[in-house]
Amino acid sequence: TLNRGWRNPSPIVDALMNIVGIHRYIRNKYVFYKESNYNDEISYVDVVSGCFFLMKSSVLEDIGYLDENVFLYYEENILAKKLKNIGKKNIIVNGVHVIHNHSVSIDKNVKKLKKLKLQKKSQYYFQKKYNKANIIELILLKATAVINRFILRIIYLFKK
Repeated sequence: TLNRGWRNPSPIVDALMNIVGIHRYIRNKYVFYKESNYNDEISYVDVVSGCFFLMKSSVLEDIGYLDENVFLYYEENILAKKLKNIGKKNIIVNGVHVIHNHSVSIDKNVKKLKKLKLQKKSQYYFQKKYNKANIIELILLKATAVINRFILRIIYLFKK
């Protein structure tokens, strides 16, 4: 599946994606669109990839610019929520192709577990502030993130 656009995940879907072993299944079933969604000239999506997108500066101003409380992760999801709140839609122009080397720069400078911690912090912030997750959903999100980090720490130890 190409990383063109995706659905904005609910708190429960995000919590399930924190679980090692099923995260790809959940992401492919509930977050990514099927390839058939991209058969026309344009496709409507909840969220567009942040590696390459266009937006009028006036619209960026209308949504209050980028949220400075996140860095590297969930920025696109937040933009999508803000755009939806002012009645704007996200589209993919399917004839445009971009090659994006995911995480090449960040992987050279930030260790995997630190990167994961940063991602989960942004995930929690997004779900709390923008998806209005309730206390049970937030606890589930935090618990699955902690368990995920623990499992990955063990896996990384055995790989060394």
